Amino acid sequence: MEEYNSNFSFNQAIPCTTGCELYIKTICSQNETNILSNLISFFELEDLVNLKLSCKSTYTSLNKHIIKNFVREGRITSKTRLKFWTANIDYTFVQKQVEKSISDISCFSDSLYEKINISYDKDVKNKRLSKNIIDFISVIHKDLTRTINSTNEKLNLEINNKLERVLIMTAYIRPEIGYCQGMNFVASALINFLNNEELSFWLFITLLDKFELNLLYSNVILFICLLNVF
Repeated sequence: MEEYNSNFSFNQAIPCTTGCELYIKTICSQNETNILSNLISFFELEDLVNLKLSCKSTYTSLNKHIIKNFVREGRITSKTRLKFWTANIDYTFVQKQVEKSISDISCFSDSLYEKINISYDKDVKNKRLSKNIIDFISVIHKDLTRTINSTNEKLNLEINNKLERVLIMTAYIRPEIGYCQGMNFVASALINFLNNEELSFWLFITLLDKFELNLLYSNVILFICLLNVF
């Protein structure tokens, strides 16, 4: 097995103060050794202890396969995941693209996300929404009730409201993608872990655009499946 060389020690008394999560597509890239090194640097003390415990014995050498399995099994702490996401996903380029696509974003808010919401509200009021977006919104409303299953009704309502806005604003600025079932679970995971609606929105849009998550919700996947079948 390939050994994983890093500068950290499991005997360190001071935990890292940042965090992390790694996507399967990224972790399997050619630069995975550098990526894993970056990943480890974000680990909290709890992550390091759990990673060591995941080794089959105290004599098992830490290698990239163990680290990758640890990530894939979802054993990273929420704090770690949050900080890694926010530190490693640059959404500034996506923001600039979105800003150009919105026709009327003149308002007193400095938040581009809030400006998008205002632009959407104006289009609703003036009945300028396309039929496709209206249809997407109808499906979103149906899926909201089966996305969050918390026993806390107040928490359910709060998350559903955030999720509704994130999904509708996504369909609004990305009508070519719109909304597909499954997007609700990805967006709700971001909202749950980040606890920040605006940041969740930008990371979700970045996943769709930069990390090509949009292909998962396009006819390309259907075409590939049909090729494999026939």
